[in-house]
Amino acid sequence: MKLRDFREQGYGIKLQELPKTRKEAAEKGITYFWTGKPCVNGHYASRYTKGGTCTTCTRGHNNGDVGVERYSDNNYARKKAAQLGQLKYTPKHACKNGHKERYVHSNNCIQCSKETDKKQAINRKFQRIKKIYGLDKEAYLSMVVEQNSCCKICGTHKSDHFNLHVDHCHTTMKVRALLCSKCNQAIGLLNHDVELIKKTIGYLDATS
Repeated sequence: MKLRDFREQGYGIKLQELPKTRKEAAEKGITYFWTGKPCVNGHYASRYTKGGTCTTCTRGHNNGDVGVERYSDNNYARKKAAQLGQLKYTPKHACKNGHKERYVHSNNCIQCSKETDKKQAINRKFQRIKKIYGLDKEAYLSMVVEQNSCCKICGTHKSDHFNLHVDHCHTTMKVRALLCSKCNQAIGLLNHDVELIKKTIGYLDATS
């Protein structure tokens, strides 16, 4: 299976952002890891940290590749959905969090799975910020609170603080503030050059 095919299945997993080893994934508390190599069945897919098994192989098995008869008659709704080729079904009982719909292939709660994926995506964003800028979660959130989730230059508010960019000095690598995309790009296009920025301001003042 090609990497593009796996993404199109809608599992919300970005392979390049996953840990490369099972050990690293376990240490970070992440459900999946990706070695970049195909499994024994040729799938270029992530693997479960808990068991090390290929997610595509597991989902293919659960999705009825071994026959619809694998679904118990005790769960008629799931078996019926599998026979009709449907991806989800509604069981008699809700999950422990009160959600109703489940995936046919894995029997996992759809809403719980989405919430888990969202939490993991947020954790990956914090890990990226730590890796690139050296800011841990507490330090980054402190900046968000201090700036009220607004751009330090223009004051634009972002309801999702991850839409603000961490601005830093490219010479000293010192983190300066959180900026919106436009302000961050403007500084970059002017090469972070203070004198050039002053000349730009002077130009605007003189020609306004």
